[in-house]
Amino acid sequence: MNEVVVYSNDLNAIILKGFTETELKLFFAICSKLKDQGTSEVRFSFEYLRELTHDRRHTSHKEYAEVIRSMYHKLIGLKFVYSNEKVEGECNLFQGYEKNLTDNSFTISVTQKFQYLFNALSSNFTIWNLDEFVELPGIYTKQIYRLLKQWRRVGHVTYKWNDFRVLLDVPESYKTVDVTRRVIKSSLDHLHELPEFADLAYNYTFSGKKIQKVSFSWTPENKEKAPQKKKAVGQDSADNAETADQNLIDLFEEEFGRKLSASEIQDLNDLYKTTERKMIIYALREDSVYRRHSMPYVQEVIRNWKKMGVTVYALDAELTASSNSEY
Repeated sequence: MNEVVVYSNDLNAIILKGFTETELKLFFAICSKLKDQGTSEVRFSFEYLRELTHDRRHTSHKEYAEVIRSMYHKLIGLKFVYSNEKVEGECNLFQGYEKNLTDNSFTISVTQKFQYLFNALSSNFTIWNLDEFVELPGIYTKQIYRLLKQWRRVGHVTYKWNDFRVLLDVPESYKTVDVTRRVIKSSLDHLHELPEFADLAYNYTFSGKKIQKVSFSWTPENKEKAPQKKKAVGQDSADNAETADQNLIDLFEEEFGRKLSASEIQDLNDLYKTTERKMIIYALREDSVYRRHSMPYVQEVIRNWKKMGVTVYALDAELTASSNSEY
């Protein structure tokens, strides 16, 4: 379905304690539909959520309702903390959960205090593909994936060792060797299969014999994939044209590694009439990261961004934000 999950970076600091892998997939599938809904109630059918999470295990409505109820009970048992210069406090992420007994659906809404996590996001947000997340095997692989996605344009992040264990809800019984083998190495084996994390590596910082920090590094998404050719003297600005200029076509052909077909050039021209040039280039960059080399994929990325209200300003901010990448 190519759904996108987008939320404030603050959500990455919330510890989803005791969640099963199924509940984690369900929670973020719900999050994918909360963007710009404010505190309004959002309705979900069981079938739709099963489709979003690729759930083939829970076949009966009664069984799936119990999974949803279990996840919600864990959520309301968590302490979500807010603070500023004047006040601090705790409250639930969601206002309530209500199941419709007649059509196997439920409604849920975000509390006023935490609606900022999913609304009016212009900078300092995390964004990733729900299908990719759902298909990753293992709860720790999923957790590391979403945490690293916050820093995808930076290419490195460092966590204090104890904070990292808490964020991933690693059992206290796990010794360092267990965390290394069963959490980190196992997760990296799966994440290496994704183009954007193909060279993902980790490193420990020690104080004596004790681990103080764990760092992750990978090749970040580049600010510029390819230089653009200079325009000839007197050439009109491509930004004011009705069709894509040759520089943009050249950029696509360089990324795709082949000539564009006549239909692809027409698709690019159609995009150019309704979309800022810079957003098209950002979408091409996404295509390059996932090695799709597909005009339909570029179009789909742009459609998702527009549906979520993502602006060029927000994409610029994401590219340049997070200069301090230590959690």
